[in-house]
Amino acid sequence: MNKPLGPLSRLSQVSPLRTPPQKPALPTPPPAPSDTVELQGGARRLGSKALAALAVSAVVVTTVLATCSGPVIRADQLGAALAMQTPAQDQASALRFEVIPNALGKVDLIRQQDQETDNDASSSRPLSTLGVYLGDGLFLDGGLNLSFVPSRLLQGPVLGPEQLPLQVSDGTQIRQQGNQTLVQRRWDPNQSITRVDNDILHLNFPQRGEWNRSISVVRQGQTTTIQGGFGSPFYHSVRITRSETGVTVTQGSWPLSRLSATIVRQGDQVELRESGIMGVHAQAQVQPDGSLRIHGSGFREIRLQRGENGALATHGTFLPSHSSLNLSSPTLLESGPYGSFTYRSL
Repeated sequence: MNKPLGPLSRLSQVSPLRTPPQKPALPTPPPAPSDTVELQGGARRLGSKALAALAVSAVVVTTVLATCSGPVIRADQLGAALAMQTPAQDQASALRFEVIPNALGKVDLIRQQDQETDNDASSSRPLSTLGVYLGDGLFLDGGLNLSFVPSRLLQGPVLGPEQLPLQVSDGTQIRQQGNQTLVQRRWDPNQSITRVDNDILHLNFPQRGEWNRSISVVRQGQTTTIQGGFGSPFYHSVRITRSETGVTVTQGSWPLSRLSATIVRQGDQVELRESGIMGVHAQAQVQPDGSLRIHGSGFREIRLQRGENGALATHGTFLPSHSSLNLSSPTLLESGPYGSFTYRSL
């Protein structure tokens, strides 16, 4: 079992929470500002111009609140910079459950689409922070999205199986029972990761409205394959192949290829290039100040500062948004435009 990194080792020392004693009800305070602006209709009906003006105001206020929200950790609290992870260290921690916060910056390779119930439109499925780390910066999350996370490849993990059991602020609980990692969710179907051996995982990642969604992850030599059953987004398997020149990620075969990308690492920089005119191109380089710059086409530029106590990220250059991770306490806190979560030891 891998040794916990940095201050996260204190997570396993936290005692279970006790129910606090009941207190007398207090007067309801005035509502606090939030990132959501709600417009309530009064007795007088507003005209279309007034409604349009209010809608524009709501967008402006929401944008300002989102871009100006304060971090849960400051740059001077990040602590010592993380050492670069070697390829051997990366492979040693591959094929296991991990929590990879969205604040680290994720580049979509396969993003699932959900059909809207009232029309023919579809929307991108939200990224999940829980899933399986496949190595080489590749993360298969509980929503069946496949992402490339440069910081995970270059700078190592945030939360791994060593810190289980955990409870997430949305009510999700993650526990280890023998060779199974169980993800017990409050509103959605439970999920599980079963380790058959060091090279084979069986995943059951059902989505909302499903009872079962079986996927296998098998590593044979330098190739890792993700395979699903009929009707699965991985019915056409994804193959991750490592060689001396880099890593290739493919789904399907020419001319019906759904994904073809290469990952090349050279020291403290890494490049992802997806084939095709509309393919994603991402580069990540460690800057002289120790921060990681992730830029390219098909996503917003990310500036990431990571230390042993947490991380700070800036997403985009025009009206940027900000994310942060605080690992300096027994509870991991994540805040930013992709959601705010806490991960607490059970």
